[in-house]
Amino acid sequence: MHALARFVAVCTAFAVSAASLAGPLTPPPGAVASTGKTTDQIEPRTPISPDDLPITISQPGSYYLTSNYDYDLAGTPQNAITITTSAVTIDLNGFRLNGRRGGTPGNYAIDVAGSVPLSGITIRNGTINSWGRGAILAFDDDHCVVEDVFVSSSGQMSAVPAIWLGEYGTVRNCRVRNQQGVGISMREGAVIESSIVSGATSTGIAVSDGAVLSRCSVENALSGISITNSCRVLECSVRNATGGNGITGSSDNVLRDCTVSDVFATGIRLDNRNTIASCVIRFVGVSGIVASLNNVVEGCIASDAVEDGLAVTNNSVIRNSNAYNNGRYGFLASRSCHIENNAATNNDEAGIRVFASCTVINNAVDLNRATGATGVADGSAGILVQSGDNRIEANHCTRNDVGMRITSGGNFAVRNTASGNVFDAFNFVVGNRVGPLISGTGPITTSQTPLANWIY
Repeated sequence: MHALARFVAVCTAFAVSAASLAGPLTPPPGAVASTGKTTDQIEPRTPISPDDLPITISQPGSYYLTSNYDYDLAGTPQNAITITTSAVTIDLNGFRLNGRRGGTPGNYAIDVAGSVPLSGITIRNGTINSWGRGAILAFDDDHCVVEDVFVSSSGQMSAVPAIWLGEYGTVRNCRVRNQQGVGISMREGAVIESSIVSGATSTGIAVSDGAVLSRCSVENALSGISITNSCRVLECSVRNATGGNGITGSSDNVLRDCTVSDVFATGIRLDNRNTIASCVIRFVGVSGIVASLNNVVEGCIASDAVEDGLAVTNNSVIRNSNAYNNGRYGFLASRSCHIENNAATNNDEAGIRVFASCTVINNAVDLNRATGATGVADGSAGILVQSGDNRIEANHCTRNDVGMRITSGGNFAVRNTASGNVFDAFNFVVGNRVGPLISGTGPITTSQTPLANWIY
């Protein structure tokens, strides 16, 4: 009983203390006083009605559309909105700028056209369709933002980009459909996020040095994504590039978690010092991945290419990747490359083909067979080595025409295993340093060298 009394006393004291801190709950008498500020002072924005268009904006500030606009002017095509000053925000307010109601379409929906390069232009939240050239032009300008804009069927008079921005621009949550020309084109330092290009007669997305693309997709364009140097392409996809490559770039780029399928030429084609990780490439007209010097390819899948799954030249690394159902080679490497922990299955000419000074370690090659092969000479090898100074170690070769074939001297081959190959397990010319070839079944004895190549 005493404990209950103490508990009630503590609760009462706490309530009194809280009430004293909270202040009075009764509002002051009289009407609520005005702040003395108009709506424009709280959020200063200038309305743009259809009757105001075409318009030239020459003062910085925030503007918003009040209704849909349909361009229907005779004579030389004009822009709906021309911007000649920096620091302008245009909110399309969910409305539409339609470039053609009848007759000749308008020029650009929005043209940033200062006498000097401008900056800080933002365009958001609406639809732009059927303009004679592009939807938004700010090619010479920097730090411009386009977000939540849907563009369709522009470029009817001239095949220019639908959205065309200058340096350090941002495109976010946009969609471009049925563009005559490039879908989205941006200069150095671009950021493109969560945007889609669906239908373009040229490249879907084209950017310059230092761009970052994330969660973007291109489909039904002539070619997919074009980058130059030091770009990052993350979680992007390309499908049905009807006349070019899926993703094309130069040097020092990172591609991660991308998918490419159903393209006319090569899935991913890059030059030097690139990293390609966790990408999937399928059904391409030439090769899955083609990269030149000093590249790293890791955790990728390349299948159903007319030619090679993954092809690299000098000083490159391919590891933890999978190549299958390709029309020529699963993996193709030239000089001083490292090929490790990969799987090559059901490729027509060879699972892995290397030339000089490569290491081929701990790969699994299975079912690489040439159609109509009659022997070693015309059969498909699990691993095919065609020059010298290579180290071939700890690979597993099963059910190929030939498990491993070395056609040139000066190589080192040890600790490989082979089983179920059609014409030969290991086929080596003289002049190579190889572990003993041991075949048969039963236990392995301590007298047998750990460097042996095993046939079982």
